[in-house]
Amino acid sequence: MRTVKKKIVTAMFLLGLFVSAVSASTVYVDADATGSDNGTSWTDAYVDLQDGLSDANNDANVLDIWVAEGTYKADGSDPCNRDLSFELVADVNVYGGFDGNSTDFNNRDWSLYETILSGDINNVGDVNDNTKTIVKGADGAVFDGFVITKAYGGRGLYNGLCSMTVANCVFAENQGGSGAAINTYNYGSPVFTTIENSLFVGNTTTGNGGAIWARRTGLIITNSTFYNNDSGSAGGAIYFDPDDMSGIDSTADNCILWGNTAVTADTNELGIGGYRSQEFTFSNCDIADSNGSAGWTFGHWYFFDGGGNIDSDPEFVDASDPDGSDGQWMTADDGLVLGVYSPCINAGDNSAASGIDKDLKFDDRVINGVVDIGAYETVFESIFTVLDDSDASIAIFDDVGNLFLKGTMDTNSVHTATGEDEFIILDSSNSELTIIDANDGNMYLNGYVFENQSTFALDGTNHFIIEDGDGNTVAYIDDPNGDLYLKGKLYESDL
Repeated sequence: MRTVKKKIVTAMFLLGLFVSAVSASTVYVDADATGSDNGTSWTDAYVDLQDGLSDANNDANVLDIWVAEGTYKADGSDPCNRDLSFELVADVNVYGGFDGNSTDFNNRDWSLYETILSGDINNVGDVNDNTKTIVKGADGAVFDGFVITKAYGGRGLYNGLCSMTVANCVFAENQGGSGAAINTYNYGSPVFTTIENSLFVGNTTTGNGGAIWARRTGLIITNSTFYNNDSGSAGGAIYFDPDDMSGIDSTADNCILWGNTAVTADTNELGIGGYRSQEFTFSNCDIADSNGSAGWTFGHWYFFDGGGNIDSDPEFVDASDPDGSDGQWMTADDGLVLGVYSPCINAGDNSAASGIDKDLKFDDRVINGVVDIGAYETVFESIFTVLDDSDASIAIFDDVGNLFLKGTMDTNSVHTATGEDEFIILDSSNSELTIIDANDGNMYLNGYVFENQSTFALDGTNHFIIEDGDGNTVAYIDDPNGDLYLKGKLYESDL
């Protein structure tokens, strides 16, 4: 329970010797700080995160804890003690991703300033002596912008009897009991664990729930990715143990559950602990073995289809190297970023992602109008853009051969140009092949659209050709048929 110490003004305070951060609303933590170690500024920041948490627990004025980039271990006060954890504080927000200098919250960037909570204490590289449970939750706490890794024999985050929020986090390579990344349970009034914009990868349990184990509690999961988590029993990604308690139904929106494994048959992605009235609904998710919304296979397990679900390879850039060549999570080269032809691109539900401004690598959460499924948003470089009179984009060809239109595509169309506010492509005889109307952003094509073309058979005639920065053709409109060939896809009503 959070306590509040009574403030006593003494001669010590007048002499400047009273150094507790009792009047601060924000506590600062920086492993590299060299000042007074009292949390009152970046210069005098605590070097141990648990000291900052203890300060917040003793002072109701502390609302936020800002943590600078670096690696933090829970055994700071008692080196090599595996049983110590970072203990969150009720109603206190703990944010990682700061540079250790700026006092403007808007300068936070969890991609650029990686903040790691590591269980790799004692003999580095030997998991057998690692911290058991790295973080313990608290009611009303927000935990945002961290990499939680290498717990052993416990969990990355243990959240019992509490409602809290986890956002913009990576849980990687944690090993332990049920729910190696997050273990959450409840026996009283309804509580929820809210998870946003997070990645669960390489977590392993001998029990149920390679990544998450939830018992009698609600889960609200949005735009998160679960990959290569493993359960020695059931539920490679998530194990859900429901109850008949009302008011704690769970949801997952815009999430990827793919490539997870479990010993119990048919539970590689999802496992269930019983058949009760508490429901778990999935919407706009990509889930292996689900057959998507068209043939949903999990309904008999109280995992319900909310529509928009698919069962298609998400086509990660390089799943064999999840943190990318730089060895740093949450950056553009992460292997679980979506490939350019992923079915998860522009396949999510914007309303579910409302309020989430950035993706896991700190790019805009919604690009080209529709949110992607998973923790990462795919970013394309514009190669050729058609603008209207106000310089707003009405058509964009990108560097991988996608075409984004403000309006819709009308194929095999005979459309006469009016000569006003139109972008016109002519064939070799000056006849109209393609017209893009700047007023509504509709594109009129003499021929047809052919997507996902791996090769192009250009014959040297007068085609309209789009090339990437290396001179490779990624799209073209042929002459004389007026067909549009795309290496990527056509996205209509998307600008």
